[in-house]
Amino acid sequence: AFKVPGVLPLTPRMNVSEALTRAGGLDPSAARRIRITRRASEGTLPLRGAASDAGKRVIIAEITLGQAGEVLDPDEDIDIKPYDVLQANKLESVYVLGEISRVGPVPLPERGTLSLTQVLSLSGGLGPTARGSRATILRALGSSARRAEIPVDIDKVLAGKANDFPLLPNDVLVIPGS
Repeated sequence: AFKVPGVLPLTPRMNVSEALTRAGGLDPSAARRIRITRRASEGTLPLRGAASDAGKRVIIAEITLGQAGEVLDPDEDIDIKPYDVLQANKLESVYVLGEISRVGPVPLPERGTLSLTQVLSLSGGLGPTARGSRATILRALGSSARRAEIPVDIDKVLAGKANDFPLLPNDVLVIPGS
């Protein structure tokens, strides 16, 4: 999820900030955490939470970035070594279809979920012909292409007569019209 992903030539004393700049920064849909992977043969990774994967002979750590994609902690702006890999992932989303003001993906906060009412709010609310009582959430079953259909009565949730419902990454909320 970098604007210009790819291999960068290593310059002397290149740090994480410079590598991010040369990669064009983060795509707007990117999570604000990047993962750095270093070959164990290149030395340690001087970051909090760095973990060694002995089987792959690498050390892995994450760095939290600010809203503008900058390294927040100067101690985490470490020098890049040969063969280091910086990885930025896109935020996961839930998808909204049907009678709603704005159809499409709704990005989830990092490592979190959104409730049904939060997704409705972020999508601009139900459309004028929406049948909220007949809404369905399509949820992936494991790693298969199959999806479970979970009926949800949005009208009851909004009226406080039913519990709000958490939506998970890659859920699809379908709101039929009349």
